[in-house]
Amino acid sequence: MNLSRRLTEQGLELIVDGRLDAYWADHLSQEIGRIIHEGIHHVRLHLGAVQYISSAGIRVLLQFHKQLSRIDGSFLVSEPSAIVRSVIQLTGLEALLVGAAPVVPSESVIHQEKGIVVERIALDPAARMRCRLVGTPTPFPASGFTAQDVQVVAARSNLFGIGLGALGSDYEECRSRFGEWMMVDGAVAYLPSDRAAVPDYAAGAGAYHPVSQMLYGLCWEGQPAWQFRFDAHEPRRVVSLSEILQQALSVAGTAVAGVVIVAETASLVGAALRKPPTEALRGATPLAHPEIRNWLRFTPERAFPESVTLAVGVVAREAPPDLMPWLRPLGGETGLHAHLHAAAFSYHPLPRGRLDLRQTLSGLFEQHALKGMLHLLTDDREIQGAGESELTRGACWIGPIDRITRSEDTL
Repeated sequence: MNLSRRLTEQGLELIVDGRLDAYWADHLSQEIGRIIHEGIHHVRLHLGAVQYISSAGIRVLLQFHKQLSRIDGSFLVSEPSAIVRSVIQLTGLEALLVGAAPVVPSESVIHQEKGIVVERIALDPAARMRCRLVGTPTPFPASGFTAQDVQVVAARSNLFGIGLGALGSDYEECRSRFGEWMMVDGAVAYLPSDRAAVPDYAAGAGAYHPVSQMLYGLCWEGQPAWQFRFDAHEPRRVVSLSEILQQALSVAGTAVAGVVIVAETASLVGAALRKPPTEALRGATPLAHPEIRNWLRFTPERAFPESVTLAVGVVAREAPPDLMPWLRPLGGETGLHAHLHAAAFSYHPLPRGRLDLRQTLSGLFEQHALKGMLHLLTDDREIQGAGESELTRGACWIGPIDRITRSEDTL
């Protein structure tokens, strides 16, 4: 079987020449998967030169028709050969698969520079968020975190957070598992610092609100004011995390913001705890070499390629003095400081246009595998450095932060 591509006004047309049996159906599925991963969501399959199609081939057609329909794309068969049309008719799929492709909807592009296309969407431009500083801005107290350091956090709508935490009913239950933790609009995910290091999560539903034990971190509350969509066009292919965060502050017109990013991912760079921070340091200096390798697990190279990332955090161009100790420089000449945690899920194409945050999160946690979590960092070492995280296309929700308080009580 031979495959070739042709661009049309309706999208991309994939021309198939040969048999579409069980063996070649797998090759076709891989090629269509690559096309979707490139950000093309309107596909026509030209089957005029196909003289045989099996049930395996029909399954591929249905699979991608359903997948692209869910993200407001389209997948249709164009100019099917007589045998292909006959099989499609007999299976009752002609009305579904054969016809004129819809016109590709246009997008409201407000910025295009150096291969990055951005679409800005106003949600509630007057909305503002309040940020709370929980605990002290260090993950390594000399005596280790104790039960007195714990704050109980019940996840709920419009509440976001990052830091060190765990899912569980009390400190003793979580003592050996505290690790990178995030809370986003009713859902919680964290990476236990035990030997298994298998990420876990809980998503709220109805009257159920997941409860976490939180040692330290940032929490912010309110509705996002803006959403923007970004896409890396040829020849770039990727957008760096710092570019996305710069654009987020620019779109919202603010110096400090809470952000939620959901994006198809090229790679992530970061670190995670190897040991629970409840252990006493006993004279060790965790952030100095060589002890740092005993406490932190770094990505030796870019991690989680071809995944979908959920990143949550706070970014600032000019952070207030109280907030600055909680943030880290993004590196380079951005002048930005940020603190972000990321959860990597199995790959799936994201819909175009405006996304509903709650529905998007529900789809992530209910339908896709959570593969890992990281505290995102920039590795700017001259020779061995992995650089920074890179994404391809996605959405960013932005909430300007105008109040920063300290929280000593239960959230």
